[in-house]
Amino acid sequence: MQIKTGGTPLTLVCVTKAHSSKSEEVCSKTLKRRVCEVQGVRSLLSPERPEKILEEEIRALGSEEKKMILTEAGLTLDIEATTGLAMKAAIGMPWNQLRTLRR
Repeated sequence: MQIKTGGTPLTLVCVTKAHSSKSEEVCSKTLKRRVCEVQGVRSLLSPERPEKILEEEIRALGSEEKKMILTEAGLTLDIEATTGLAMKAAIGMPWNQLRTLRR
């Protein structure tokens, strides 16, 4: 439902309350419904690029949460020391900026 205002119209959306059951415990139909609802809200917030909202959600996560998600997905990234050094040299940044980049 959209409400007209003097500027950008407001969009009201009915979002169901989060249940205490985890995604691993529910049936596939319920899981699919939850995913569709979240995607619908993302497309309402950013109709041109709904993936932009997902990018911002991932950026807001802490580093430990990001590591946990990658480990659960089975993704690892191993860069050898020589390759890492070559990548740093290719960037062409001074050492003090590389140190802040590393943090």
